[in-house]
Amino acid sequence: MMRLGLVCSISRFKITTTIMASTLAQRGTIAVEIQQGLQKTWLSSGGCGGGVPQLSGGTAPNTITTHLYFSLTAALALYKPSDTDMVSTAHTIADWYLTGKGLTLRDKDGLWFDGQSADCTGPDGHKWTYNQGPILSALGWMTVLTGDKKYVNFG
Repeated sequence: MMRLGLVCSISRFKITTTIMASTLAQRGTIAVEIQQGLQKTWLSSGGCGGGVPQLSGGTAPNTITTHLYFSLTAALALYKPSDTDMVSTAHTIADWYLTGKGLTLRDKDGLWFDGQSADCTGPDGHKWTYNQGPILSALGWMTVLTGDKKYVNFG
């Protein structure tokens, strides 16, 4: 009886694994579609030089939206490093944070403001707890993707 139970458990596990793989593939497709939709809103031109606005048609980056976009992009790049466009986009976003206007979203105390002023000359002055975590996952993904510790050091 014990042996039969083990075989049944293994069979169920294989079925579960197949179902989970199918679900993961579907989730991956949906994640890429979300990432590509957000990529279309990237503020590459204008005074901000990057970032994702909170609302479509917005002109200034919103911190949580941009953090989540960065985290999703970096995770997808890590999941499929052969996708050179995704990897390149992850590096573009990381560079914007580390050396570009994205730096103005961060206060001297290391905490992140909620967004930029409409003309991208400075932060909006508001800090919320939900802005602090997602960037850390993105920087962690970038460290694993590249092997470069500058990302976790920035975090």
